Amino acid sequence: MGSRLDEVLKESTQLIFLCSGNIIRSAFAHIYAETMNFRQEILSAGTKYWNNDILDRTGEKLLDLGVPVERIEGFKPTHYSELDYEKLDNPIFFGMKEEHLKALDKYDIPYKRRFLLTEIICKNTDVKDPYFEGGYEEVFALIKQCVETLFEKINPKV
Repeated sequence: MGSRLDEVLKESTQLIFLCSGNIIRSAFAHIYAETMNFRQEILSAGTKYWNNDILDRTGEKLLDLGVPVERIEGFKPTHYSELDYEKLDNPIFFGMKEEHLKALDKYDIPYKRRFLLTEIICKNTDVKDPYFEGGYEEVFALIKQCVETLFEKINPKV
């Protein structure tokens, strides 16, 4: 995880997960992170596609993890153009792929606030899109590991 992430975590008030459509990867990270009671506000968005509902497989996996059905059904995908960048206060963006972070260029988001999600677990690899590339269970397990590691980083056990 490195010092760059450690530095920005101290001052961040929002954690924002990005993927292509906000129906699988970033939606899963968002909803799962909310169950952990981060001190930061949790947001997510897609950078390519506009959608109305999360994918059923995403909801099913979250249900398996004990997330209340009301929370899953209450989630509405967001496109990153709909985020209110003026009201963000020291956000950290976690992209599933480099292309998701690159999309932030038009909003002048400092590079020091952009990370691949897997950097949390000291990897620098993309989280593949299971909609197009398969491997839903593998992807959900990887995202879950990253979110849990991030929570531990922010809330170390005493």
